[in-house]
Amino acid sequence: MSKTKSLITTSPGFTSRTGNVNEISEAASYGLIDGITTNPPLVSKEGREFKDLLLEICKIVDGPISAKVVSVETESMVKEGPELAKIHQNIVLKVPLTPEGLKATKQMTSEGIRVNVTLCFSATHVCVGFLFHGNTLARPGLKCCT
Repeated sequence: MSKTKSLITTSPGFTSRTGNVNEISEAASYGLIDGITTNPPLVSKEGREFKDLLLEICKIVDGPISAKVVSVETESMVKEGPELAKIHQNIVLKVPLTPEGLKATKQMTSEGIRVNVTLCFSATHVCVGFLFHGNTLARPGLKCCT
C-alpha cells in the first residue's frame, strides 16, 4: 500500500461501510471488498472495542481501512489519530471536512499519516478536500473537476 496524503477509493471492488466482522468476511469471500470504512457508532453496535475490531478487520481485508476519529477539535484529533494509525499499516484516518478537521489533516499528513475526509455533502466539499491534499490520490489517473 502506498504512502499517500489522502485517499479516494476507486476500483472495481467496493468499500463497505460496516463494523460487522461476519458481513466483512462474507463479502471478502466473494472477492468484492476493496476496503472498509467504519466509525465508533458502527462498531458500538458490535459490542467490541474499536481498536480490537479494527485490527480484526485488517486481518480480513488487505486494503484501506478508514477509521474515524471521534474528536472534533484539531488538537484532540491530532492526539487521537496517530494512535489509530499505529494499529495497522492499512489504517487510514477519517476526519470531518471542517476547519478543525482540515487543520488536523494538514498536521497529520505532514507527519506521514494517511488521512481522508468525511462529511462531504456537496461537490464543492469534495473539491475542497481534494485540493487541500494537493490532488494526491491513492489511485493514479484521477483528477478533480475544478
